[in-house]
Amino acid sequence: MVRVAVSGIPNHWHRAITGSQFPATIYREMFPEAKTKKDIDSQLGKIANTGNYLIGEGVSRALSSCQQQHIPFPWLTGPDGEKWIDYINTAFDFFVFGTANIFHPRFNPSGEGEVISKINIPIILMSAGIQDASSFGSSYPAQFKSFLDVLKDKNCHVFTRGDITADFLRRQGLSRVEPTGCPSLFAYPGKVVESLRRLKEIDWRKPLEIVHAGYLGSVADAIVDINALGGAHPSAAYVLQDETKLFDFNINCAEHDIAYDETNGRIVAPVSYRGQEHLKKEVSHHMFFSTEQWRAWMGRFDFSFGRRFHGGVMAAQAGVPFVVLAVDDRTREMLSFAKLPHMEAKAWNLLPDKAQALEKFVADLDVDATIAHYRALETRFRELLGNIGITAPKARKPVMQAADVR
Repeated sequence: MVRVAVSGIPNHWHRAITGSQFPATIYREMFPEAKTKKDIDSQLGKIANTGNYLIGEGVSRALSSCQQQHIPFPWLTGPDGEKWIDYINTAFDFFVFGTANIFHPRFNPSGEGEVISKINIPIILMSAGIQDASSFGSSYPAQFKSFLDVLKDKNCHVFTRGDITADFLRRQGLSRVEPTGCPSLFAYPGKVVESLRRLKEIDWRKPLEIVHAGYLGSVADAIVDINALGGAHPSAAYVLQDETKLFDFNINCAEHDIAYDETNGRIVAPVSYRGQEHLKKEVSHHMFFSTEQWRAWMGRFDFSFGRRFHGGVMAAQAGVPFVVLAVDDRTREMLSFAKLPHMEAKAWNLLPDKAQALEKFVADLDVDATIAHYRALETRFRELLGNIGITAPKARKPVMQAADVR
């Protein structure tokens, strides 16, 4: 069995890591309890954006035929970093690094570059993407030159989120670049196809239970959408990802007060955010630190709508029909590459009758073509992994010590 060291963006099992007994990664039997406002902040601090757990899970599921060990990235840059890197080079066949918007003008990838420069086995970056593509044209932020040089020197395989990132990297001289889309797209392919087919089965005349996602507390149009969609249904649900950290979404209680119901991911403390007084529906607010719980909860809804790419992907993984609004070049690249159901946010915000416009958009959508494109992408993604050799058996290297590799 191929042995793979995985680092970068983790799956939700990262929450259960308690430390290491070198070279094993040690997990507790249960996830940490999350009940208070302080617990919410602590759990969110482990990932920054809960949607990123879908990336890590997508990487893990793509490597399901391999023996994996997740090694948290801070361990590779910490005091024992050299020891961990030597272990990776000695005991594994591949090093896979899950990432997201790593080409971000306000991000410095020097730590990632230093680690990758010391890895001597084949390297795969998954889900590499650009944020603010205008900063990565003929010139780009200076901090990325050394990082790109490392990727070239190591002849890394780079799976990008779409064509924009792939084109940029090829212009910089990288040769092993493949636009594949985010690996989260391929974690539950049967459910994705189911969700796309169900788009044509929606009865827009009936009250619809809709789950929303996307910048509540920051984008006023998110409230307009909640009011406009769902027909006569008196309520809606909203899933937070990083709003409590980055946007004006407030949980109004003391840090040790009960604020969270672990059984359904609901924020039970009072909340406040800009424009809340304009809501015409009762809204429940949820946050999930487990992709499994998020997916199971999501499955009961009629439809998913919003400005979060991974909010739409989670709906797809649960078999729920969805439409995502493209809010920037980052989401636009991912949605356009995969040809997932999406509309431009700026155009959508100007529409006077949003419910009618959404119904027409879905009616005009060629679902069969969308499914055919998706299946071709999934096939290509798995073929690329096979061609690299990561999903095929190869000679094993000696293992220093058995590791807990859940």
